[in-house]
Amino acid sequence: MTRLLLIAASLFLLTGCITSGGNHGAGARWPGAGDTWDAAKTAAFEPGTWIPIAAAGLLTIENADGRLTEWAIDHQPVFGKDADDFSNDLQKATTGLWLVTGLAAPSGSVGDKLAGLSAGVGAVLLQGGVEIGLKEVVGRERPNGKNNNSFPSGHAGRSQTLATMTEYNLRAMDLSEPVRIGVVTTSQLLAAGTGWARVEAGKHHVNDVLIGSAIGHFIAAFVREAFFAGESGAVALDFQSMDGGGAVTLIMRH
Repeated sequence: MTRLLLIAASLFLLTGCITSGGNHGAGARWPGAGDTWDAAKTAAFEPGTWIPIAAAGLLTIENADGRLTEWAIDHQPVFGKDADDFSNDLQKATTGLWLVTGLAAPSGSVGDKLAGLSAGVGAVLLQGGVEIGLKEVVGRERPNGKNNNSFPSGHAGRSQTLATMTEYNLRAMDLSEPVRIGVVTTSQLLAAGTGWARVEAGKHHVNDVLIGSAIGHFIAAFVREAFFAGESGAVALDFQSMDGGGAVTLIMRH
């Protein structure tokens, strides 16, 4: 199934969706301190970052995280006994979709293309470094008891990083809105499936997956915001302090 998905996506994107004069990878820069701070703030306020964190916070109430994890392992409602294999296959599919869209997205030059692809690779490497550091510091035991590397989920983090980068790739392509939404949804479902399969396989608690996903989205959004001018997220929240309080603004970019 994974191979068929990748082949179909490759043929579709490479034969019908490439236009000239695209901007994939354009505007690469080395950010200053102000750009870095602005990028971090924007990435933090994107729904893909704060919604999983909020959900993880709610699951700490009355050990809902532990109870939901135990239920998923006992029942394995989606992936069954092959959950571990599915988690690896879905992560590969997410990677393949990112690569296909990255190669297919039109760029103004070879340098732009390399910059666009390097952003994805760099984001994954940064996510991996954060993941390893947190595993060492937190030391949470896996549900299956094999080691203390449960928090956060690396599979969920990598998949979400690449799913977010896939969305950025699509912005450089001349696609109809239904097609764009369909590909983005597919990529996000692959990432979500990767994380849930890890829970069913007993490799992670639900909160490990949620926080891993939040980290992955934050890092991908941060990389694009900091290192590429004019690549702001499509939807974000902004907070501005005011006398006696403040205002939260929903920003939608096209």
